[in-house]
Amino acid sequence: MVEENYPVPLKGILAEKYASYLLTKDVYEEATATSPMFGLDCEMCLTTSGNLELARITIVDENMKVVYDTLVKPENTITNYLTRYSGITKEMLTDVTVTLHDVQQTLKMLLPADAILVGQSLNSDLHTLKMMHPYIIDTSVIFNLTGDRCRKTKLQILAREFLGENIQDSKAGHCSAEDSKASMKLVQLKLANSVDYGDAVLLGDRNMRIMGEETEKEKSQWALQKMEMKKYATSIFNHITKKKNPAAIIGSSEIMSEYSKYLMNSSFNVMDDENFAKTDQVRLVIADNNKHAVDRTAEIAMEHAFVLCHVRIKEEQLKEEQVEKTLHTVNKWSHMLWQHNAINSLACVIFGGQNNAANGACFLNIKTEVSSDIVIRA
Repeated sequence: MVEENYPVPLKGILAEKYASYLLTKDVYEEATATSPMFGLDCEMCLTTSGNLELARITIVDENMKVVYDTLVKPENTITNYLTRYSGITKEMLTDVTVTLHDVQQTLKMLLPADAILVGQSLNSDLHTLKMMHPYIIDTSVIFNLTGDRCRKTKLQILAREFLGENIQDSKAGHCSAEDSKASMKLVQLKLANSVDYGDAVLLGDRNMRIMGEETEKEKSQWALQKMEMKKYATSIFNHITKKKNPAAIIGSSEIMSEYSKYLMNSSFNVMDDENFAKTDQVRLVIADNNKHAVDRTAEIAMEHAFVLCHVRIKEEQLKEEQVEKTLHTVNKWSHMLWQHNAINSLACVIFGGQNNAANGACFLNIKTEVSSDIVIRA
């Protein structure tokens, strides 16, 4: 919990840091398999304190019944309602008199002594509430689609991929009731399956531990887990092709063989570059080299809703005497692809990191105007 930045009443610096925080109960009971779970989500606004302060809190039980839902008047003057994310407006808080202190006292009475709080990144909610609780299930921790524990997957994506639900898509902003219910459903789904269900990190670790001698049962379980991993790897293609928009992947034969492992046995209609037709869903383009991959991507970019150009830099190209030239080439490639992007398209350049994905980098930009050096023909 300390690693995830949860408020914990330990001795020393942490005790001083959270001295003003309240415990949700004066005395706790040990959490067991029958302990009740409560989904919790908060919405916040920015105030003159420079911090986010509580503006709404919702708590639901395991039956998705809302047991507590209230708007809250921040202690300090609001400078930004953050309506796009919080769903809170000035009008909503005009006559609200409930304070943070009121909410804290309600939670102390409402929650049982062995209650388990469920939510997405609940550390933020508890800091906003200025409260501490010992039993937590955080959906941003138990679910992971990135394969990297440091890169959390948004609740919106988790709900879409695992629950088949669209949340947080209202122009009016997020809804704490909707989010708390989604978190509760995800946790219930996890508990109905296994500890590594929905977690690409644990599934990856399991792969490393699997040895040659396996029972038939273990082989069957691993086959199901590989199917689960394949689902994560192809989820973006599911999203794109669902609306009958084609996608394309471009790279060398070595790179394409890796993508083929996930796509060839999937439900997608996959076709090679030469035989690709408008009725196909995914186009696989095998390039002779990196330059060919970039050139071909530029040629077909406007024909697809999603284009993935994967180039691989050789280790010798990253040596001190070559790195400047290599980066210059990569920059030229990026510029070329940017020129051939559609208006309002999102460009994403990812450097995966040589040995550790955590050392990588990602650059995002939305194209809002036509490049000056592109000639548009009628």
